[in-house]
Amino acid sequence: YADRLAKCSTELGIVFGFMSLASGTFWMKAEWGGDIVSRFLTDMRLATTLAMWLLYIGYFVYRNQPENSVVKNNAAILGLSGMLMVPLSYFSSRFLRSHHPVIVGTEEQGSLDPSLRAGLYAGLLSFLLIYIFLFKLRMKVEEVEKNLLKSKMEKA
Repeated sequence: YADRLAKCSTELGIVFGFMSLASGTFWMKAEWGGDIVSRFLTDMRLATTLAMWLLYIGYFVYRNQPENSVVKNNAAILGLSGMLMVPLSYFSSRFLRSHHPVIVGTEEQGSLDPSLRAGLYAGLLSFLLIYIFLFKLRMKVEEVEKNLLKSKMEKA
């Protein structure tokens, strides 16, 4: 069960990560200007998010090999590496060089204006609900695929 959970969650993480990187790139170009490639190399929030996304793509590609225990174990290591990148990406705007503002924090850290927080939290909640819906749907598809494979094996 945990393996299917990780596989389905990674697939959605790749989609949501791509949406974040793609929309953020357009926003970055409008807000900060300059070369997009150099921004990914100099802004630690962008660099760690890109590294996390690439680790999840690596997990996805590696995990789609024929299944055996070695593939599952190595895929788990890749998945955990990507998971460790999540807090690193989050804290990179606080402790490493980054143009990204600190959204939740004290006023001295330049946190988000309180009048904008309701919109931010509503958006975060909306994306969380979309993720949960898609995750449950993907888990059902994975279960159907598993049952189809099992019935094919029984017929053969």
